[in-house]
This record gives sequence, structure tokens and C-alpha cells, in this order.
Amino acid sequence: MTEITKITAQRNQRKTRVAAYARVSTLREDQDESFEAQKAYYEKKIKSNPEWEFAGVYGERKSGTHMDRRDAFKQMFEDAMAGKIDLILCKSVSRWGRNTVEGLQAIRLLTGKRGNVLFEQEGIDTRMPGVTLQMNIAASIAQSESESISENLKWIYRKRAEQGIFKAKKGLYLGYNTDDGHFTPNEDAPIVRGIFERYRDGWEFYRIARWLNEQGIRTVRGGVFTGVGVKRILRNEKYVGDVRFGKYPSRNIITGEPDPHQIKKTVRDHHKGIIDRETWDAVQERMGV
Repeated sequence: MTEITKITAQRNQRKTRVAAYARVSTLREDQDESFEAQKAYYEKKIKSNPEWEFAGVYGERKSGTHMDRRDAFKQMFEDAMAGKIDLILCKSVSRWGRNTVEGLQAIRLLTGKRGNVLFEQEGIDTRMPGVTLQMNIAASIAQSESESISENLKWIYRKRAEQGIFKAKKGLYLGYNTDDGHFTPNEDAPIVRGIFERYRDGWEFYRIARWLNEQGIRTVRGGVFTGVGVKRILRNEKYVGDVRFGKYPSRNIITGEPDPHQIKKTVRDHHKGIIDRETWDAVQERMGV
């Protein structure tokens, strides 16, 4: 009798290494969900799938226009190309990136070679055949929406600048409460005065930073002070009650060309200052501004 031996193929037991990319766009003021919520959602989703191995959540709070400015995205891409990630989850094509050319180039480099991407909102899975046309259409729409949102926000900013209206962002200014968009001095105002007065009296940036840290005082984001951080405070006209519009160049989010309609002007005594004008002028003179 002939003996027959049954050979059973051994299934690859390695789980699919899944990561996620989460981004909160700086182009939107009315964000639907927080950055932290996105990260928590993806971590739970990946870890709850028994066939997946959690490979991390890469995320940032930045515009999605140019990928070379997004450190988390670059790190994720490098890890995927190095074979550390099999699948990347992303809420939508617009979260991946709004520059059509760059977005598609990254997809082409990854797909079928180092990793794949699943876009939940559009239902696009690069593991499936024939997704190139879908990606082209979705990426083009995302870029068009990005340009439209950007131009609308620029228009709003220009109108506010024309009228001398400045809406303060929450939690950016030591010594001010800006929860309602207005500048209201708070209990940290004396700290700001101490920074300005010490510099006026001859202290250097690093010495002021050391003094603040030794006192246990932290930045508005909870970090330690540095000489650079102190210098930023001393150069910020908000502390004397002024607002300078057009302080930073506005550019087209796709081409990088300067905005020809950007308004540059300074509104004096826009709000209640923490520093008196004499101290402010002395500090600016010492810094050579």
C-alpha cells in the first residue's frame, strides 16, 4: 500500500502592522473633533482588531498642503518604507494631504511595495486594484477645497484688519486671558512686567529664562522658558496694547506666492496693555528694533 502524507500549508502567523495618520488642519477654525480624539479613536480601533498589530498613531496640528513641513507624516512615511508598517489608516484624502501631486506621489511609492493606505471616508483602499482614478479625483477635490477655505479665511482676516479688529487665539499669551477672543490681563500679568523690567534694567534673555524657571513659572503650554522664548515675549506688541496686522507674510498655500492683497498696519491701544509705553520703547530700543 502506498503511504500518502498530507502536507498542510503553514499560514503566516504575523499580524498586519497597522498605523494611523491623524491631523488637525490649521485651515479650519470650526474643527469637528480634537487632535486627541482622533488619536484615541485610532488606537482603540487598531488594538481591538485581533488580526492587527498596533504600529502607532502619527499625528500633528499642521496644514496639509506641503508634506515636507509635516514631521510626523515624514516619520510615518520613512517607517513604512523601512518595512515597519503594513497598513496606514487615514480618515480622508484631505487629512493625508491637499497637494494633489505630493499626495499621489507618496501613495505610489508606498502601495504594493512597502505599505498600503485605507481612506475611511472615501472608502479607498490601495490594496484593491484600480484605485488610481479614485485617488486622482479625491485628491483634486481635496486640493480645491483647501484653496477655497484658505482664500475665505484670508478674506475674513483682511476685513478684520481693515476695521482694526483682532481676534485673539486662546491660550497663546502669558498674562492675558483670551478665552473670548479679547485680551484681558490676568493673574500672570505681573510675571510679564517682571520680564520686561528685568530686560530693560540690563538682564539678558537667558538670565531671565533661568529666573523664571527657578521660580517654577511655566510657559502657557506648560514648558520651561528659554532665551528664545523670552525674546519672543519682549518683541510681542500685544503686551503694550498694540496689534500689528500682516506681521507674518501670507502666501498661496499651493504655489507659495506672496498674497498681493495682504494688509500691513499697526493699531495702537487696541486693548489694555500690560506694559506701559515707556518700558516698551526702552526694551525695543535695547533690542535694536
